[in-house]
Amino acid sequence: MVFFGNTSNVIQSRILDISKLKRGSFPFSYLGITFITSRLRSMDCKRLVEAIMTRIQAWTSKHLSFAGRLQRITSVLNSMKQYWCMNFVLPKQVLQDCDELLRRFLWFGTSNTKTSGKVRWSMVCRPKEKGGRGLRNSNEVNKATMLSIL
Repeated sequence: MVFFGNTSNVIQSRILDISKLKRGSFPFSYLGITFITSRLRSMDCKRLVEAIMTRIQAWTSKHLSFAGRLQRITSVLNSMKQYWCMNFVLPKQVLQDCDELLRRFLWFGTSNTKTSGKVRWSMVCRPKEKGGRGLRNSNEVNKATMLSIL
């Protein structure tokens, strides 16, 4: 499948005739991520937030300890976020929504609690050597992965 940007119809036809590939159109989904031609909006990243929420809801009934929840956040939920961050610059609202879900799950074991946590999230996101829990700040991860692409 070939996706064309600012290319004339004549050149597009030639390429399609020579390569025998099909013409693709936006938006399209690949490996669970929807690719579009414009900047991502919060609505475009709804699948990420829903996927995180679905995982948390599945784990809620397991009565995990604090250490178990921390491990699931580190190994599964942050990996899901990382995968999206490696492909897009995520909107700040999406990063905030993801962090809110992670925060609620870490402190309360559920995604729908509205109370605040026991410690500020910025403290939790510090390295273990500095008294934190070793989680990474979503904004910093998003910036770092985008810089690695450049």
